[in-house]
Amino acid sequence: MSEFKKGDVVRLKSTRDKMTIIDINGTEATCEWIYKGKRQEEKFQESSLKRVIKRNMTNEW
Repeated sequence: MSEFKKGDVVRLKSTRDKMTIIDINGTEATCEWIYKGKRQEEKFQESSLKRVIKRNMTNEW
């Protein structure tokens, strides 16, 4: 079972850029993010991702 689900906000363990998981297939997560005003999409192994934790209860990042 995956530790992530669709809609989770994650980042690569090696960067601070936030992405949203849009699909999960086995241990591979498809993520999307905006870069320079354009939507980007790529597949990553779940082991390379880390969930972004909200800073407080008002849903601010």
